[in-house]
Amino acid sequence: MNPGTADERAAFIAGLRALANFLKAHPDMPFPDGDHQRHLLCAPFGPDDERRAFVDRVAAMLGTSAAYDSNGHYEAVRSFGPIDLVVFMIPATAHARYEAENSYRHSVRLDEPVAA
Repeated sequence: MNPGTADERAAFIAGLRALANFLKAHPDMPFPDGDHQRHLLCAPFGPDDERRAFVDRVAAMLGTSAAYDSNGHYEAVRSFGPIDLVVFMIPATAHARYEAENSYRHSVRLDEPVAA
C-alpha cells in the first residue's frame, strides 16, 4: 500500500467530501447509527513484517501506537469524531488459526427447530 499519486489522493478526498455533502443534503439517507462503529479501514498487502512496519509507520503519523487486539490482529486506530480510521494487518498465524477453527463449518448442519 502506498500513499498514491497526488491525483489519486485528491480524487479520494473529493469523494469523501462528496459523500459528506450527499449525506448532508439527504437527511433521510440511512447510515450507521450511534450504536454502531463507523470505520474507514486500511490494510496493507505483503509479508507480515512489512505489513506490521506499515501499521507502525501509519500509527506514528496518527499520533498513536499499534497493538494486537483480542483476535490477534495488529492495528492502530484514531478517531475523528464518530469515525475511526483503522489501519490493520492480520498476521498469517492469526489467519491460519481462523481457518482451522472454521474448517468444519460447511460440514455441520444444525437441526431445524421443531414447531411447538
